[in-house]
Amino acid sequence: SFFEIYGGKLFDLLSDRKPLVKREDGNNKVQIRGLTEHKILSAADLMAAIAVGHDARSTASTEANLDSSRSHAILQVNLRTHKGEGEVQ
Repeated sequence: SFFEIYGGKLFDLLSDRKPLVKREDGNNKVQIRGLTEHKILSAADLMAAIAVGHDARSTASTEANLDSSRSHAILQVNLRTHKGEGEVQ
């Protein structure tokens, strides 16, 4: 998952900047509703996903930088190992 916080709003960087909604659950844990997860099978796949998300970020010119990011981006990586056939740990 890769999302951006821009102007107080959240956007999914791997799904055409689809707007997202943040919610706090009963355990005071923040959940991002609508955020997509993508299966990554190699380091090259991960780098490609990061490039896609990076290219989707909001940018604008500033006095110091012609292509400055105007947002915060959060990349979330969940690692899962497989034990045997069909078993996920």
